[in-house]
Amino acid sequence: MISKRIIACLDVYKNIVVKGKNFLKIKKVNSPKNLSYKYYKQKIDEIVFLNIKKEKISYICKIIKNISKKIFIPITVGGNIKNIKDIKKLMNSGADKIALNSTLYYNLNIVKKIKKKYGSQILVASIDVKKYKGEWIVYINGGKTNTKIKIKDWCMINYKKGIGEFLLTSIDMDGTNKGYDIELYKKIEKVNTPIISSGGGGNCDTLLKIFKKTKTSAALLASALHYKKNTIKKIKKYLFNFFFIR
Repeated sequence: MISKRIIACLDVYKNIVVKGKNFLKIKKVNSPKNLSYKYYKQKIDEIVFLNIKKEKISYICKIIKNISKKIFIPITVGGNIKNIKDIKKLMNSGADKIALNSTLYYNLNIVKKIKKKYGSQILVASIDVKKYKGEWIVYINGGKTNTKIKIKDWCMINYKKGIGEFLLTSIDMDGTNKGYDIELYKKIEKVNTPIISSGGGGNCDTLLKIFKKTKTSAALLASALHYKKNTIKKIKKYLFNFFFIR
């Protein structure tokens, strides 16, 4: 038995947490400060902040610096991070881990540079995936650009580079609350790197299925928490019968 993590995802745009469906139809939810503190008090294990509209890093740093003073759990930040300078600013502002998406595609040497300065433990490969012509394909630029790279191949490339963790999001299931795409996560089980499942999480049963049927070590939740379709307390109480939940 191992401990499974429950992670809250906050998509941030102009100092507001927003949420959409299939990366579209974005709606305002609440402030990142209010939600992060609320989930922290409810004993969420980690929080992921995603800068979805390419706000300046200095602007995101202000948000993280303000929030990290009041919550004491791991914080991962992703979005518009292009170089070591950006990462240094975020780490100095209170980020514990850095999630890279499009930058992994455009800047092939960035992983090596980050590992040398900070170690691989801070590195999260944030990968957005969509079913295309019967294959799970990697998309970048907020889900707009088809890289034509199969998910299995992209995960293996980044695994060999030394990425510490994968945050794998199904664009097809994003915001639906219909459950995680089990078959997608089974595709990359041979990659020996911790995986965070994202896209489709809703009721307790969806979480139990992804944990029992795949090697997922953590599950990401957004709309299910934001719109009070589920609570962290309820989720952990339910899963406690199957796993050691913190």
